[in-house]
Amino acid sequence: MKKQLLEKLNLGRRIKELRRQKGLTLKDLAERTALSSAMVSQVENNIVAPSIATLWIFAEALGVKIGYFFQEDGDAAADYVVTRVGSEPRVQRNELPHMLPYKDLAHGLDERAMSPFLIDCDDPCEFSIKEMTYAGEEFLFVLKGRLAVEYGKQQFELGAGDSMYYNAQVPHRIRVMEGARVLAVLYEENKH
Repeated sequence: MKKQLLEKLNLGRRIKELRRQKGLTLKDLAERTALSSAMVSQVENNIVAPSIATLWIFAEALGVKIGYFFQEDGDAAADYVVTRVGSEPRVQRNELPHMLPYKDLAHGLDERAMSPFLIDCDDPCEFSIKEMTYAGEEFLFVLKGRLAVEYGKQQFELGAGDSMYYNAQVPHRIRVMEGARVLAVLYEENKH
């Protein structure tokens, strides 16, 4: 199932094609992303599914919005997208010791400043393996369960119905303390 999903989304091919279009070597992209060349190669060959955080790092390194990776081949550029229940691509991230499924709620809309995701985690887990930063903002709304958010030197616990909006340039990390469903909206500053 996971392999079929990876093949359908083909994130690795998109990353590899974009890297080549920009005249970058695998090593160049590894340096820009602070990932190992081996990890970049595994992502490009669809062996490892990148997390949202890792995909964001690839997008920044390659100068595109994160939505670029979810746009279907041949899609005409549009300024809207309707996402029907069950039609959103479901990605299982597997760079962590656990699987964290998330859904892209604006799939197919390439030129977007915001990226909404629905994240489900049945057990305690982390959204990223390290604190991350990028030029943008994030909004989290906890639909069920509990989250621990490290934001700079502060720590917050969020439960069902709680939300948090923050500057993504401040180092942050999110952990699920018990099974959770979270609406996450990421805003990336325009790249011109």
